[in-house]
Amino acid sequence: MNKTLYENYIDRTTKLGRNKDPREEGIVSTLSDIIERECSFENLPNALPKLHEFHKLWINRSKANNNEEEIEKIATMFDICLSMMIFDRHLQRQFNKEEK
Repeated sequence: MNKTLYENYIDRTTKLGRNKDPREEGIVSTLSDIIERECSFENLPNALPKLHEFHKLWINRSKANNNEEEIEKIATMFDICLSMMIFDRHLQRQFNKEEK
């Protein structure tokens, strides 16, 4: 069985590191939960605009030099990555159903 995004995050970080940045752990946990939900694939088209706004808020503006165009591009990249992860999880579920 594949590990979830959150389980991979836990494996790759230390407790001390996670305690230093609880916001990051919360974001990873939320995204992992979104990916694992059965209905995420079906709801993805409706959720993309809100996810895009979430991703724009998540970006550290100081690293993006407060450049709105750059922030928009990074948020779009996040949208695509999350969509691919949801799509991948959906395909895994479909293959598992066919095997049974």
